[in-house]
Amino acid sequence: MRRNRAAVLVLGGATLAGCSLVGRSLDDFFAESCESPPCGTAGSASGGSGGTAGSGSGGTGNGGSAADGGGGATCDLRKAPPRPDIPDDGDISLTFGLRDILVDQGNDWKTIGLDLDDRCSYGANPDVECQPVEGVEKSELDGEDGLDNSFGHNLYPLLKAGDPEFENEINDAINNGVTTPVIHIEGFNGNANDPSVKVWFAQARYALRDGAPDSGLDGAFMGGADAAPPPEGPAWDGNDRFFLQDNNFGGGNIDLPLIGNDNAYVAEGKLVFRVPDRVTMYLPVVNRWVDNGRIPMRFTDVLIVGKLVNGGKGFKDVQLTARWSLGDALDGVEFSGICPGDGTFTLLENAARPSLDIRSIPGTGGPNAVCDAVSVGIVYQAGPIKIGGIVPAEVRENPCNNRTDGGVEGGDGGGAGGSSSGGSSSGGSSSGGSSSGGSSSGGGSSGGTSGAASNGAK
Repeated sequence: MRRNRAAVLVLGGATLAGCSLVGRSLDDFFAESCESPPCGTAGSASGGSGGTAGSGSGGTGNGGSAADGGGGATCDLRKAPPRPDIPDDGDISLTFGLRDILVDQGNDWKTIGLDLDDRCSYGANPDVECQPVEGVEKSELDGEDGLDNSFGHNLYPLLKAGDPEFENEINDAINNGVTTPVIHIEGFNGNANDPSVKVWFAQARYALRDGAPDSGLDGAFMGGADAAPPPEGPAWDGNDRFFLQDNNFGGGNIDLPLIGNDNAYVAEGKLVFRVPDRVTMYLPVVNRWVDNGRIPMRFTDVLIVGKLVNGGKGFKDVQLTARWSLGDALDGVEFSGICPGDGTFTLLENAARPSLDIRSIPGTGGPNAVCDAVSVGIVYQAGPIKIGGIVPAEVRENPCNNRTDGGVEGGDGGGAGGSSSGGSSSGGSSSGGSSSGGSSSGGGSSGGTSGAASNGAK
């Protein structure tokens, strides 16, 4: 069977074919030491916890510095720029499709992402938010300016070992309009600073070039392994029409986005968009092993920051930073048909545990807290698009909910982390990793989706 032939692990929007790791020591992937720069740009930091990033309604701040406990160099924590304190005006609307995701980051992981934990973690005894899980000896150290990106540093080498073409497969999908992330901005003033803009996020089901007919194409892009591709995907010339999935909006009404923030902002030429916690985003899978076509992802502490150029005519270097709990990641694994109780499921959970470097909920760290999440930093490029309309989303059921072979069925045996909002996760995240007991309820809804957030980026 397919799920016995290849294992798929989704962590930070990624897939691992576990059988490819046979014969190769996992220690090889975690051998790099960063006891001093150049992994970061400052000396060791074992003392102060840095600034608070201007938390609250004022928006995301620059955070200040985390001091070396020995009185040496400090680390200027990499944060999004703070909200500008200027009058609000503007009536420009913009829509962009995200493309060309970069997850195969190599040594550039050190430059991708933001500081998430208000700590500059360098040196032999780094100041960290939480302790490694049992069996892992060293804490993950930061990239430049205290940024947190264990996904790019530790996870993706594992994922690439399982599927060397993984990044190309994702880009083949999103660059052709399949589950392409879409960001819409309203009320922009066209300048480098704007204290308040309305932003929402959605995902396309398919896209067509200007002038191409759309009749009868609702199922062409998401129809499974045997579906014929529709004619000519997007040209990315600004005239393509992207058709958005209706479950991104309340009642399918485009005026009621479910993943939005009506008080995002632009500062120093960068859009800063705080995304509500644990809303469901989807990663397209190009049917190499997985028939579902897409796998759900739920993050916490999610921030999207990208550069608006030429008065908003362009949008580039769009970074998504987040915390991904092991429980939420394993919930995504189930949509590949690998279920709790399977040996492969346990293999994947154990392989992921050394990458846990942060707490899934900000502010819950401490000397006795155990890491239960992976810090994520990924980057997209983008292009202007047009919205072609709203089309029915294809609802994907969790295949593990209907197990008849003795596997663990949905909802029972959840771990200490409890169930997620909007559908139980695979146990939630416990203090040493996640139990493999629960399972997700259907994949078509937006999980713990809330309405458009009314607060600014924290």
